[in-house]
Amino acid sequence: MVQAQERELNAPGSSIDAVLLIDASGSMLVTDPLRLRYEGAKLLLQFLGKGDRLGVVAFSENATVVTGLQDFSSDQSGELISSIQGIKTEGRHTDLLEAVREGANLLESNAREGAQRLLILLSDGKMEPDPSRGTAMARTQELVSDVLPELKAKEIKIHTLAFSAQADRELLGEISNSTDGLNWFTKEAEDLQKSFADLFLAIKRPQVVQLTSKGFRIDDDVEEATFYVNHDEGATLTLLTPRNNEISAAEAPEWVTWFSGKTFDVITLREPEPGDWQIHGVTTNDGFAAVLTNLKLVTDWPSIIRAEDKILVQARLYESEKPVALPEMSGVIKYAFQIAPTDKISEPIIRDLLNDEGQNGDRVARDGIFSSVVSIADPGEYRLTIVARAPTFQRSQQMPFRVRPRLVTLKIVDPYELEKHKDTGADHPQEEAKEESATEEDDKKKIPVQKGSGRSVFKVELSAEVSSFRMVDVKLVAKAGDRKRYELPLRRSPSNPLEYEFLAGALPEDGRYLLQAILKAETKKRQEVEAESKKIIFERSLLKSEPEMPVSVVIRDKEEEVPKPKGFPIIPIAIVTVINALCAFIGLKFLRKIAPRPVSNVSRYTPPRELNDVISALTEAAGRVEVDFDDPFFEAVKQEEVAAVTGQASPQAEEVAVAGEA
Repeated sequence: MVQAQERELNAPGSSIDAVLLIDASGSMLVTDPLRLRYEGAKLLLQFLGKGDRLGVVAFSENATVVTGLQDFSSDQSGELISSIQGIKTEGRHTDLLEAVREGANLLESNAREGAQRLLILLSDGKMEPDPSRGTAMARTQELVSDVLPELKAKEIKIHTLAFSAQADRELLGEISNSTDGLNWFTKEAEDLQKSFADLFLAIKRPQVVQLTSKGFRIDDDVEEATFYVNHDEGATLTLLTPRNNEISAAEAPEWVTWFSGKTFDVITLREPEPGDWQIHGVTTNDGFAAVLTNLKLVTDWPSIIRAEDKILVQARLYESEKPVALPEMSGVIKYAFQIAPTDKISEPIIRDLLNDEGQNGDRVARDGIFSSVVSIADPGEYRLTIVARAPTFQRSQQMPFRVRPRLVTLKIVDPYELEKHKDTGADHPQEEAKEESATEEDDKKKIPVQKGSGRSVFKVELSAEVSSFRMVDVKLVAKAGDRKRYELPLRRSPSNPLEYEFLAGALPEDGRYLLQAILKAETKKRQEVEAESKKIIFERSLLKSEPEMPVSVVIRDKEEEVPKPKGFPIIPIAIVTVINALCAFIGLKFLRKIAPRPVSNVSRYTPPRELNDVISALTEAAGRVEVDFDDPFFEAVKQEEVAAVTGQASPQAEEVAVAGEA
């Protein structure tokens, strides 16, 4: 299902209210002895502009407001930098809960309409609170279960920046994920400014010009350009204008603002001359220019998506506040995009063109909105780059985003083949799932088809995120070729509480089945959560050497009320009753034989071998888990459309269900 629907793309408001949460615990003296986190904070100030507000909170065992939330001005940036540099690194503990609470209080006590509200958490440590306030586990639980859901409901995002091996990456990631924020990790503090640059791209979504071997190309419509350039420590940069005039930080004219960091420079030009601007003193093309212009590229793309979901990416141009929607312009401007991983070294995984022809997700042809449907299989961190190019100009945007795992995943495995593969060391003999049309009429819908036997196992896997939900209900639905719908009883895996299984041999007969796992749950704030796995077509053929495990199917009229499963464990109770009866009978018989004897002469009783054998056999029978589809407490469920497997739906399709577990 496409998660974003095409709609009017409005020019976004760029103002933000941000509170920077800076870790001031003593561990920072080890992980960041050069205080480079403050360099990153200075870089953030260079990216802020008119209409933005910033506050600063320092924290260790307590949280202290360094500067309240105030309008940002380039004239006041020096005062903010001095305040940040004055933060002392001397705390004994690290209490992330105190930091988040104090930052949220700043945002809520001085809220304004229309601004993005952000907390930017910069830390190297774990939750290590003052023991007088509670344990680390208790404080973490309060943060995750109580505070973060409230912030998400108020649309306050937390972006986390972690560095060093000491950082609790899992907790910091959970903090950002719980509020739909992003998180970055850098092993060394020296690379922290790159995380701040990505943060700027994510929250401000500026118009971007990439640094190339020819420098930055600036066109006539650009009113202001800010160059961000990474370089080696100690390097001295010079700027070469399109007319070959040199500009340096020491001798910059009034229309140039130049900020030099240890490993980066930020240069802002007001009303820059059109043409190619060269940067001398850098060894790589690691940088970008954020430009202020009346002609803007506006992109619709979420900061967090789910693996394998189909997402619609949309883009269009705006001239001031008016969308560019002239049909003749749509034919001249070309829109291209690419998606590349940022958490590993890799080539872009997707390169394609957006279209305005009413195809591949674009619903209205020639309306100026260019679209494409995108799906990414692997969770991780990525960057989307979109370019709109015309003969006289080019506009681009870069957006970091994260792909989360699916909440529920369906897999089909054959443990016998896996064990054989493990023993022989040969390539996996099982054929990979192929994408085929589920029906002859729907050639566009491609669903993976996997062949197997009765020994195949359907595995339903839940993501770790589900462990924080309540009222979790997991179902596995199979739609057969005869249009019958089954709800297959799942057994929880003994080794993994987030994994469920069903043996394919328990299906009613050979043939094709359309399988899908369905999850329903609630968050701790009682918000409903629904998720579905990717559909798989499974084709079962029983081997000659394996017995068939038939499934009894109860067919009911649509108007008939379907009885709910009573859940009464008939078979296990019957077995236990037989065991108790045998033990009572043998015990009574033995007591009658020994009744005349004095109690003091009774020797220690050793059960006869026959009794042990009987009890062992019954215990083994009771321990076996079998699915008895003839048991009356299985539930019928409503018939659903199965055209993906069999073709057109029959109006006489009947409701069939099987649910429960012996």
